[in-house]
Amino acid sequence: MRIGRGMRIGRGMRIKRAPVIIVRATLSTVATLLLCGGTAVPAQARPDAPKLFWRWSDGSDAIARTFDETHYRIPARLPRLIVSTDPVTAGQLVTLQFDDDGTWRTDDRSRTSGSGIAALEFNPFCVDGDWCSRTYAYRLIVNGVSTTFTITYAN
Repeated sequence: MRIGRGMRIGRGMRIKRAPVIIVRATLSTVATLLLCGGTAVPAQARPDAPKLFWRWSDGSDAIARTFDETHYRIPARLPRLIVSTDPVTAGQLVTLQFDDDGTWRTDDRSRTSGSGIAALEFNPFCVDGDWCSRTYAYRLIVNGVSTTFTITYAN
């Protein structure tokens, strides 16, 4: 099992991370999204459907990533997920969740800035405090609109 936000990792220890988020948002309508090269696009052809966009802080456009402990060493070196929506609205809650054997657990969350941008961080550690060695399905949720992608942690 992975450690989600606020889960205990050892004797009385908790993981505390400052959330960093970059998102543009106003999502008043729930839309089914298709993932296209790092950009989530509404599957419905409605012109007023909100659009959810994301990219990696390191410039990658991959929808499946591998984060190897030998390369990144510490979580602060992992790329962040940069999120935006169209139309832009400040204060939208953006949630990053991973599927932990059928249960969606929150890895990070934040609200959009005044410019409507948020950056989310990943936590590569399992409950035992070691870097995980497994592939997880992730989902990004903004005001009921979501998209999924895959992260593999390797040690």
